[in-house]
Amino acid sequence: MGFIEDFMKVATKLTDAPELYLRAAAYFCTSFLFGVNVYCTDSRVERNNVWFMLSGTSGITRKSTVINFIAVKFCKVVLEEALKRRFGIKDSEAKRLVNLMFFESGTSEGITDHLSLTHDMPEIDRYALASTEYGAVLSAASKKDYLSDYYTFLSKLYSGEGGNVLLSSKGKKPEDRIRQLPEGLYVCALVGLQELYNYFDPRTITQGFARRFIMLHADIESKERRLPPIDPTYKIAKAQFKNLPSRYENMFDNYNDPATMIFVTFTPEARQIVNKVWEKCERDYEQDPTDSWLLYKQASWEHLYKLSVLEAISRTPDPQYDVTNTRMISVDEKDVKRAGEFLKACLESMRPMFALIEAAPRRTSLRVHHGELSFVKDLVRSAGNRGVTKSELIKKSGLLARQLDELLITLMTAEEISCFMRNSSGKGRKKLVFFYKGREPNLRDFEPISVDVYKTLIK
Repeated sequence: MGFIEDFMKVATKLTDAPELYLRAAAYFCTSFLFGVNVYCTDSRVERNNVWFMLSGTSGITRKSTVINFIAVKFCKVVLEEALKRRFGIKDSEAKRLVNLMFFESGTSEGITDHLSLTHDMPEIDRYALASTEYGAVLSAASKKDYLSDYYTFLSKLYSGEGGNVLLSSKGKKPEDRIRQLPEGLYVCALVGLQELYNYFDPRTITQGFARRFIMLHADIESKERRLPPIDPTYKIAKAQFKNLPSRYENMFDNYNDPATMIFVTFTPEARQIVNKVWEKCERDYEQDPTDSWLLYKQASWEHLYKLSVLEAISRTPDPQYDVTNTRMISVDEKDVKRAGEFLKACLESMRPMFALIEAAPRRTSLRVHHGELSFVKDLVRSAGNRGVTKSELIKKSGLLARQLDELLITLMTAEEISCFMRNSSGKGRKKLVFFYKGREPNLRDFEPISVDVYKTLIK
C-alpha cells in the first residue's frame, strides 16, 4: 500500500466527504510534501505541483473539513516535525515557519511581498494556496479593478515564472512601485468554493487561469457515504489520523534532501497513454476553439502526467539509485491508469458546471444573477418526483415570467432540469412541469419538451 491509499484508508473513516474530494487531498499532500525535488526531464512538464479546485454544495460535502482539517493539518504536522529534526528548533518556531508556507488570499502585491520576504529563508522551500472560501476571492477579482491582474498572477505562480508586479503610482516613488515575484517557486493549491458557475464565465477559461486547476464537483446527489455525528468509532479514526504523519517521516526525508535531485522516467507503455490523451485533446479542441469545455479539457494531458508521477511517488517511499548514481522514479502503466480514472471522474463531475458557464452569457438582456439560478434549481429539486409547474415557480420565486424563462432555459441547456408537458384529455392549456435531473416522470402521463420547443412555446 502506498501513501495515497494509506491516506485514503484513514481519511474515509474520519469524514463522509466525497471520496473524489479525499483523493484530491491525497494527491495535494503527495505533491506538496514529496514533489519539490522531483524533476521531470522527459517531458514539457517539469514540475509536480498540482492545483485542485473543489466545487460543491456548502455544508454537506465537507469542503472545509477536507481542506483545513485533513489535508492542510496533515501537511503542517509533517513539516513541523521535519523542521524540528533538521534545524533543532522549538515547537512554536516550527509552527510559525510552517504557517508562512500557507496563504489563503490577498492582492497580487501582498502575496508577492510575502513570497519575496520568505523564499530565501533556509527553512522554506515550498508554498500552498489553501482556502475554503475561494469564491469570494474570485468574485472580488472579477469586480475590482485593482485585482484585474489576479488571474495572470496566479498562472505565474503555478508555472514558477518570476516577474515584476507594478503598484499604483499614487503617492509612491518610482522605486517603490515595483514588487519582484521570485522565479522558480514551488506552489501547490487546494481551494474550495460553491458551484463553479457562480464565479466563472467563458472568458475566465480562455485566459488560461482555470486550466491550471484540476476541478471537481460534488453535490447532495453525488454523496456516496453518510457518517452519523455521534459515532463511537470516531475517536479511533482521529487516533489513526494523528498517527499517520509519523509513519511518513522517513519518506519525507528521502524526498527532501536539498542536495539530492530525483528524476522521473516513464515506461514506453505509460508514455504512450499520456501522449494519446494529448493527441485527442488537441484534435477535439481544434474542432471548436470557441468551446470553453474543450479548451479546459485541452490541459488534461498535463494533469494526467502530474497525477501519474504522484502515483509513482506514492508507491516509492525511497527512490533508488541507478547505474549512473542518479535517484530515479519510474512511472508505469498502472500509475497512469489509476490517475486517469480519477481525472475522468473529475471531468464527468464538472461537465454540468461548464454547461451552465456556457449558457450564462446568453442571459445578457436581463442580467439575471447566478444566485437566482441556484434558487430556481433548488425550487425544482425540492419538488421531488411530483415536479413543479411554471406557475408555481413564478409564485415561489417572485420572478417575472420572462426572468424565470431565461433561468429555466439555462438549467435545461445544462441538463440540470428537464421539462415535460402533462397529458390531459380535458379542455384548456396543458401544463408545463419541471423536474430535477434523474427524476423524470412516467412518459405515459407526460410528453418531454426540448429546449428549442420550450423557446417556441414561450414566444
